[in-house]
Amino acid sequence: MITFENVSKTIGHRPIIVDVSFVVPDGRVTGFVGPNGAGKSTSMRVALGLTSAQQGQALFDGRDYRSLRLPLREVGSLLDARWLMPNLRARDVLDYCARTQGVTPRSTSLLALVGLADAGDRRVGQLSLGMRQRLGIAVALLGSPRHLILDEPLNGLDPGGIAWLRDLIRQLRDEGVGILLSSHIVSELALIADNIVVINKGRIVLDGTLDELAIQSRPHVLARTERPDDLAQATRARGATSAHDVTGRVVISGLTAREVFHVAAHLGIALDELTTRERSLDDIYRDAIGETIIQEGE
Repeated sequence: MITFENVSKTIGHRPIIVDVSFVVPDGRVTGFVGPNGAGKSTSMRVALGLTSAQQGQALFDGRDYRSLRLPLREVGSLLDARWLMPNLRARDVLDYCARTQGVTPRSTSLLALVGLADAGDRRVGQLSLGMRQRLGIAVALLGSPRHLILDEPLNGLDPGGIAWLRDLIRQLRDEGVGILLSSHIVSELALIADNIVVINKGRIVLDGTLDELAIQSRPHVLARTERPDDLAQATRARGATSAHDVTGRVVISGLTAREVFHVAAHLGIALDELTTRERSLDDIYRDAIGETIIQEGE
């Protein structure tokens, strides 16, 4: 597995990541998510030996990346497709990387795997961002690695490309590859990730399996009334969490719709709407980073 053990990185006096610890098990997809500047890319760069940590370490099956003699055979990665050499043909990029890593060249099969069978003779600089992403993933897979680190691989992909990558990641997971995948598309991670790690301001704020997060997630009750403040105050008195969303509805957690109805009826508050909304992974993520689309009631 990939293991992050108390990793901290500071630039000047500013902490970038602080005591980052989590694992990426073999045969699992770990979704790594957080706001811009939260520390996702820095954590990945530390793991791949591209930047040094002041404290802690990231290990692949107990070994530091720098100690791997032929790392492409054990760890595949794509942090930024812009590194690909623009004047080389797509096929030549794969062949060059294979030779430098002691890997048997197999550009034809890899180009077919990533949907670039007809683009092998095109220069990288002529490829779209989505095509360069596909080529970067092909490079990451050159050595048939046991571990895969992908930073925002969905960038530049059209809906068909996203579906293709989703199927590829599932296939690799089923073959036993441990995959660390960052993305800003939380809803997409819900479809492919087994574990979710949320980082915010350099610190891990949530780490769990999708099943564990589902147990934690409670549905919201949405109520519309001409007396929203009174309803919010009354439901909070019953131990619920109540707030207003941008449309003026009261958003209530901790009570069922039936219980909210009885609270309103007891106070003579007429309800124009009363619905239950299941919480999504995006809702859980927003809670974890302290970001919300609702405004707290007075």
